[in-house]
Amino acid sequence: MYNFWFAIENQAALLPLKRAIERREINSTWFPTARETRPFQKLLSAVSPATQADALLYASQRAPLPPASLTRKLPTLVSLDCNAAFNNKVLEEARRVQPAGFLVWSEWARKELIHQLKIEPSRVLMARYGVDLAGWDAARRNFEQARAHKTGLPERIRLLFVGDDFAGLGGEMLLNLLRGNPLLAEEVELHLVVNHKTAAQYLNPAFLPDYVQIQVYPYSSNEPSELYLNADILVLPSQKPISPALLAKAMSAGLPIIASRTGGLPELVQDGQNGILIEPGDQLGLLTALQRLIQDPALRYELGENSRKIAVAEFEASQNAHKILTFMKQLTAEARMRGKTRLTLAPAYIN
Repeated sequence: MYNFWFAIENQAALLPLKRAIERREINSTWFPTARETRPFQKLLSAVSPATQADALLYASQRAPLPPASLTRKLPTLVSLDCNAAFNNKVLEEARRVQPAGFLVWSEWARKELIHQLKIEPSRVLMARYGVDLAGWDAARRNFEQARAHKTGLPERIRLLFVGDDFAGLGGEMLLNLLRGNPLLAEEVELHLVVNHKTAAQYLNPAFLPDYVQIQVYPYSSNEPSELYLNADILVLPSQKPISPALLAKAMSAGLPIIASRTGGLPELVQDGQNGILIEPGDQLGLLTALQRLIQDPALRYELGENSRKIAVAEFEASQNAHKILTFMKQLTAEARMRGKTRLTLAPAYIN
């Protein structure tokens, strides 16, 4: 039996993956690092002669790399799931710390990390963001049944934008486009899902049009499924390379997607199949894509159904949990071959 630690900052966002991992034949211990001001020190202090541990998966956007004092003691798989993780500071730290392996959510990120760090491809695992697809199926059925009995539904097409980097992910461009095209704006509701900082910086309600609604959450990845089920189109005209993890819920909900041809987005948005791709910063392309989908309900439905099919193939939590645990077992076996002994975890930290 393997004993694996999981130090995950945003466990709510990865809950389907967590549940899938816990259904496997391993002993799992979870550290709530989001509530810790000094998470690495807590991890290090947990080492004692009490309970055995084989490997660690660490994922934190605040401090994406654990210290060498930890990685030297325990085979560590570090999750780098966003382009911000590839800045020079983090890359330099990665060269110094040298964890046993890295986890990324897209092939784009995998290739970028291998290129930047000049490391063996076998040290970087690509596994998609995990989603509970059975749960999404039930939510869709319940929503559609309830919606069929409602009257007075708005006729406007509901556009959904999700992301904390409002300017970088194209939210500002989208809002400005609608402000500059009043006829188009009359046909839509724009739902913006952001965190508190983004809302305060960019979205003063006093200066927003009536068709704009703001949904604020501590993490934009913690938003409820109803936001996707109520939407008609996900719009992500990112102006910078990003991971396609932001698409997981939208595709699981069966939404057509308008996205930029950048980062890992083209891996999952197939132009003309489940969405429309535009070039970063292309306002005319964004306008044309919006007009096309707004005016063609049948096309929206077709693209949305294809999004759902791709989600089934790519995002199922159980299959991605299997990939991650297989990789951690491999890291454990390599450590044992090198003569490393198991580490131990103090009883107070065991869930």
